[in-house]
Amino acid sequence: MLASDPRGRLDTEPGLSVADVDPGELSARVRAAIASGDMYLDNDWTQDFRNLRALLLARMGTLPQVEWAEPEPPSDAEREAIVDAFLASPDAPPDDQVTRGILDLCLTGRCDFGGGDPFRWSPTVVEMFMLDFLPRKATIDAGQIRALPDVLRRWVAYGLAQRGCERRWIDETTAVIDELAPEFRRAVTDPDNFGSAKALSNAMMADGVDLTDADEVQAWIDAFNARPFAERDAFLRGRTPGDEPRS
Repeated sequence: MLASDPRGRLDTEPGLSVADVDPGELSARVRAAIASGDMYLDNDWTQDFRNLRALLLARMGTLPQVEWAEPEPPSDAEREAIVDAFLASPDAPPDDQVTRGILDLCLTGRCDFGGGDPFRWSPTVVEMFMLDFLPRKATIDAGQIRALPDVLRRWVAYGLAQRGCERRWIDETTAVIDELAPEFRRAVTDPDNFGSAKALSNAMMADGVDLTDADEVQAWIDAFNARPFAERDAFLRGRTPGDEPRS
């Protein structure tokens, strides 16, 4: 065993997991992770990592270069089975429409926008979900906003347990949910945080448009596009033209 082999630290670092991986897959996964981090100006990289980023990429370049992609996310049927299994667990919240709506957002956020694994959560992932994904993309009502911290806390604890994480890591991640709850409630109700798709959907619903009726949606969009740009922007942000954005 090499002196630098992490297997030698298993006895001194509880929670450390080691597994063999194909060198080409390792290179592809590390490069993909760095590319993902590059997309965010405010990512959580430490200064040490920033200093060593170029060296790490150079080392990955010496390994076999293979095509690799994240596993396909669960299908609709698989997601339904995952939710049903969670709701049947002892610590699950009530099985009602509010809970299922929140769980659908959790699975969408992780499966469709977060790498495909619904059980993969960390303090950073929780923060991005609560303060970026939900305010920017999700349309949720007042009942869901009130219930989300509790449902999310239970879901994250369940998911990390499914992954075999130790209790200390579960507690560290779920604690972030309570810390972010007040900021989440402010962010998710502030129109300045809404993405364009969410803003349009909210505006159509406010006008009584049936979002399942393609002709009705298209008619609303055609009428909306005929408005002056300033009026469209103000309408989506819930302001009148000339108003200053809320701070």
